Order: sequence, then C-alpha cells, then structure tokens
Amino acid sequence: MSEILDILERPWLPSTVSLRSEQLVRAFYAHWDRNRSVLSTRNHQSDLGNAEFDRSRRRAAMPVISALSDRIREAQGSGRVSDREAMARSVIIYAAMERLAARGSARTLQPGDLSDEELIRAEAHVLGLLFRTAPDPPVA
Repeated sequence: MSEILDILERPWLPSTVSLRSEQLVRAFYAHWDRNRSVLSTRNHQSDLGNAEFDRSRRRAAMPVISALSDRIREAQGSGRVSDREAMARSVIIYAAMERLAARGSARTLQPGDLSDEELIRAEAHVLGLLFRTAPDPPVA
C-alpha cells in the first residue's frame, strides 16, 4: 500500500485533483493485481466473520482511509465537512475501489460489461468530486 499512500502524501491542488485521483485508483488496481490471491482470501475470510482476517484487512485499509479523509477535509476547507463525514466518504470510496479492483477483471468480462478502464475513469471522477467545494447554500 506504500505506493497508494505516497500518492495521498503528494499535493492535491485543484489543478492536480483529476490526475491524483486517477493515479490513486490505478495504483489501487495494480496493488490488487499483484496480490490478488492473498487479498481475495483475506477479504473472503473477513466477510465470513473471521476476526483475525478482519483485523488484517482493517490494518491495511485504515492508513489509506485516514489519509484520504485528511485530504478531503483539507480540500473542503474549515468547517465544511466534519471529521466523521470525511471519514465516512473515505470509507465509501475505499470500499468501492476495493470491490471493483477485486472483481475478475478482463478475464471474466461478459459482452456489455464495463471494462476496468471505464471503471477506473469513473471511480477517479467520483473521487475527484470529493475535492471540489460546493458553494454555501443561500441564507433564507
């Protein structure tokens, strides 16, 4: 996960959000491709309720989720998103990346299925949206 954390430690300026988002998602997919058999077994056992595998999964995920949460709070500015809201958004993005990276990839695609490339671009786009601030709602 060091490559993923390295990307999260780089500057995420408004001009680099799209690039960083895509780098992060691609790095996550590459990590899964390199470690697919171990990660699939760990996650399956975690999903079945095996506490040791669940702890292992959380130990691997939390540094990425926390760093992503920090980046979201920084991008949104003071007071726009709470620590818990940023954490919740990070968990959702992480879970989506994990699940989609874990799918069978091009080897098991059926006609009409979305390709890894299409999903990577879509995930990067959604991730990038978390770094754009919405205007404050009008005061009534």
